[in-house]
Amino acid sequence: MDISVEILPKIYLAVIPKYWYFPIPTDLPPSSSTFSLKYDTDDEYDAVKEMEANLNTEDSIVTPEDIPENDTISQYLGTYNVVGTPGELTLLSPNKIGNKDTGVVAYHYTPGEEEASGQWDKIEDAQIIDGYVYGTLESFSPIAVFTVKPDTYFTENGEYMGCPTYVANGIPIVVSLNDKGKTIVTDAYGKVTEIPATTMIIGGSYDRDLESINVTVKGDVKFKGIRAGSIRDGAEETPLRVGKITVNIEDVNRPSAGVTGSYGAVKTEEVEINIKNSKLNFCGAGESICNGNDANKEWGQKCSLASKAWVKKARITLDNSYVSCAYAGCNCGYMYGDDVEIIAKNGSSADWYLACGSNGATNNAKATAIDSTIDVMQTTNRGPVKNSELVVKNSTVNYLFPTGDSTDKTVNGTVDKSRVEVTNGKVNLYPGTNGGVVITAEDADKIIDVIKISRTTDLTYKEDADKILEKKIVIK
Repeated sequence: MDISVEILPKIYLAVIPKYWYFPIPTDLPPSSSTFSLKYDTDDEYDAVKEMEANLNTEDSIVTPEDIPENDTISQYLGTYNVVGTPGELTLLSPNKIGNKDTGVVAYHYTPGEEEASGQWDKIEDAQIIDGYVYGTLESFSPIAVFTVKPDTYFTENGEYMGCPTYVANGIPIVVSLNDKGKTIVTDAYGKVTEIPATTMIIGGSYDRDLESINVTVKGDVKFKGIRAGSIRDGAEETPLRVGKITVNIEDVNRPSAGVTGSYGAVKTEEVEINIKNSKLNFCGAGESICNGNDANKEWGQKCSLASKAWVKKARITLDNSYVSCAYAGCNCGYMYGDDVEIIAKNGSSADWYLACGSNGATNNAKATAIDSTIDVMQTTNRGPVKNSELVVKNSTVNYLFPTGDSTDKTVNGTVDKSRVEVTNGKVNLYPGTNGGVVITAEDADKIIDVIKISRTTDLTYKEDADKILEKKIVIK
């Protein structure tokens, strides 16, 4: 497959100015190091100036081999004449690293003997501790320090995906069309990558915790799917963590593709997915299965915030969009959703519209349809739901279940408490199932809080819903 990839150099040396004037901070953590911008010899001074002049060239002391895979240089923290205690882990730079920096590369200048020129040697144990750079040296002289941050990248056969994969590593990205009609991904640093239609887009990371993820997809772009969060094999002992995932999809026509949050052993605080003027196959808040391993296998449908894969809060919005299978909660595996909600509005439609997740447990679940058309709308699928609410306004719902879908024999989930409110529109109301069994009037009395229906609603009772749900129905 001949896919041209338009990318900047692996190391963004262009962000490093030619001349630097670094002040020396005074509020430093305790260490044996002292710092100066005055060098001991003319040789050291000349070496530093030459090194800085070459940072934007192939003669730079920073080589691709020095940078961790899938990372790039973030900042040049400067070069200082450092004096410290030999053989002791000590401060290498007086400057604190940036919030997005995850690693460091440092070099020590070793003067040459007699007429021989000196050289810059990498400090192998350079590391970040509490926001500062430390390392160990046997002798001291000028030390140059560079910080490292995650980089976006494309691979022909992505890990776990088995297809071309673009990984954003938490860097905000925009998926769009270029002037040649090709699908491209532009990251927040301006790096542009052309991707084939078979690409899975990963918003997060395979190997690090992230505070936030932001994915924007616009126009008639081509892609296989979007896993907007981070990814970790479900068998891994230590889950990754993600703060907030934000996805905005607009004017996209990919009825075979879906969008979800994190994938596998990942704990995500918040997921926000907005789908506008688009067609997709599915949407959901996350999946717990990765590489064939379910991160929550040992918990099963008893998964919770104590398990390895969960979403604390999710809000998914469909605006004038069609999504075949739309979950408010987690769409695959025994993943746990604590507080999930989905809203369809402005002429949206769905074949299956679920307030819950697919198989895992859900605590609070809500689905709202406003001026939309839904085929099947339900509160539980194949996992337990504690509290559920369905709201229908000016919409058509062919199968409205305050519990589980009685037309699907695989639906065996349970719901503890259910509440339904219908205003206007056209609705076929069914009693539905709990635990895979059609509920009785006695079951309805325990499970359903209330079913409020406006007098202006075109309502049809199905499968004796008027008798089974009679005590819970309030015509307003």
